[in-house]
Amino acid sequence: MEERRNGECSAYLIRDVDNEIQARKEIEKFWRNIFEYELWGWCTNEEWWPKPITKKMFWEWFDAEFHSEIIDLADRKIEKEET
Repeated sequence: MEERRNGECSAYLIRDVDNEIQARKEIEKFWRNIFEYELWGWCTNEEWWPKPITKKMFWEWFDAEFHSEIIDLADRKIEKEET
């Protein structure tokens, strides 16, 4: 994972919380969705994905950084990509 760590990373917005412990609890509500989304980005053949996918594996494979602010510098409306 070291090569990815210095490259492009995904950002996920969570509800406003007071500390990192609460932030981790928020992430844990969505760990499987995040894991599967990231796996899909690496390999669309789900047969090649690790089995079973566990919360422990999620925290071993991914690092989480928590930031209290997002500043939007774009001068246009945010668009949601159709899935």
